[in-house]
Amino acid sequence: MTAASAQDWARFATSPLLWIGLTLAAYLFAQWLYRRSGGSPLLIPVFTAAALVVDVLWLSGTPNQIYAHGTQLLTFLVGPATSRSRCRCSGTVPGSRPPGGRCASPC
Repeated sequence: MTAASAQDWARFATSPLLWIGLTLAAYLFAQWLYRRSGGSPLLIPVFTAAALVVDVLWLSGTPNQIYAHGTQLLTFLVGPATSRSRCRCSGTVPGSRPPGGRCASPC
């Protein structure tokens, strides 16, 4: 790699567009592969996409910190859908009530 191309790669590698695009492309490919396989449990899209992204990071020598920084937007958007908060009163899921229907604090 020449010095100019190494600088270009370094600049491109820190771009969020690259890592968000890679993540979405890997997931779409993994989804296609999963459907094509007839729903094989060995090809669950989330795991397959994660493996593809890890392979690209490893082959390109990109540290995880750069990838994590580039995909902060995805992490922010997916965070509420993947976190599970609990009700303080009884350990139940928000919106549900403990036995007896009363909760000392609102969920």
